[in-house]
Amino acid sequence: ANGRPPSAYRLWFTTASGQRFEGEVRLDAARHYRFGGGALDFYEGIAQFDLGFSRGRGISEFSYSHR
Repeated sequence: ANGRPPSAYRLWFTTASGQRFEGEVRLDAARHYRFGGGALDFYEGIAQFDLGFSRGRGISEFSYSHR
């Protein structure tokens, strides 16, 4: 994403029992933080999550290293 979080993305995960889930995330708003003298950009935001069987709001985090 060229050092910036996408406004929407797909995610997937597998549970310990082997069941796979897929979903979509849409970012509502994000806050940008810079750490380590500019070595790390960190984005934390509020997002809409839709897993098909369940929908909700939560936190989306991305970080990008410049080293």
